[in-house]
Amino acid sequence: MWPAAVALSEFIEHHPQYVANKRVVEVGAGLGLPSLVAAPSAAHVLCTDFSEEAVSIVAKSALHHRLKNFEAAVLDWNNLPQNIRADVLLLSDVNYEPGAFAALKKTMNRFLHNGTIILLSTPQRLMAKPFIEHVLHNCVQKEEHTVEQFGDSVAITVMVLKKKER
Repeated sequence: MWPAAVALSEFIEHHPQYVANKRVVEVGAGLGLPSLVAAPSAAHVLCTDFSEEAVSIVAKSALHHRLKNFEAAVLDWNNLPQNIRADVLLLSDVNYEPGAFAALKKTMNRFLHNGTIILLSTPQRLMAKPFIEHVLHNCVQKEEHTVEQFGDSVAITVMVLKKKER
């Protein structure tokens, strides 16, 4: 479990108003911990990743927890169907590959343009600085979290992003 997923899950637990009775979509979810944490209060959760194995595991977790409003699907954020709509988009540790930043920004901008709130959690990586600088103008709330993993403390930033009128 990546520390950013843990931090985003903690953020959702402390700020359930962001997901309560909302349509929630998570892309690049991996094992989908934030989606699983959001599901009990969300109206509907769509948890996606490009890895079939990860999606299979998260689907089994949702079944184990008897989440009736939960759907897991194999999807790539580079090719999301245009009909996917969300009140809230969850992104956890997705900005790790500079070559993918342009596609990720495009996906985020699409959701922001449609009025979606984005909850983004990210480790503090130097290579991700240009990506973070791009999204900061949409940041309406920011929290710093420390996640303990394997005896190390990992600093994670969680941001709430909204479309801002210019």
